[in-house]
Amino acid sequence: MVRSWKPATDAEIGRQYDFAVEAGRAADAAEPRAASARYDRATGRVEVELRNRCLFAFPAEMGQGLRG
Repeated sequence: MVRSWKPATDAEIGRQYDFAVEAGRAADAAEPRAASARYDRATGRVEVELRNRCLFAFPAEMGQGLRG
């Protein structure tokens, strides 16, 4: 069996790193991100607050694996 894998050069690793950092920045700016989450026992809901201060709440039993 012939091995065709070659280790990445420092330049290639640097290029991939720069690409990943920029992709992370773009996703951070465009996608909603959670700032905090909690369970409200009084209402039985999970509340997730986003970085943009929007609040998303749902009944805990609706969350996969959260029933009971």
